Amino acid sequence: MSQPPAKLLQTTDLVALGKQQPVDTDYLLTAINAGSLLLLNQRPQHYPQELHKVEERIIVLQGRVGIAAGEHRVDAAQGQMITVPAGLSHAYTEDTDGMVAVIFGQELA
Repeated sequence: MSQPPAKLLQTTDLVALGKQQPVDTDYLLTAINAGSLLLLNQRPQHYPQELHKVEERIIVLQGRVGIAAGEHRVDAAQGQMITVPAGLSHAYTEDTDGMVAVIFGQELA
């Protein structure tokens, strides 16, 4: 699969970002309206397409995760985050094998 345009899916290396920050200094990843935080144990299998009205942030806590949107795919490992814009149809890839925290919510303007 080819790499997506930057506005479709984005991967952030949270460990690298954290190492750039001064010690004991907050770094706001994003501010969101009312949302939810989920913990998911994703294992290799077929995943259906999903579409959400709000932005989704998938933080890989353990293992590796792939997300496909149409012909585009991004992969993330432990310590990385994938951002899926609101309204983008996507699915976990069948080779996904990891523990993730997922944050749903719309970014504050």
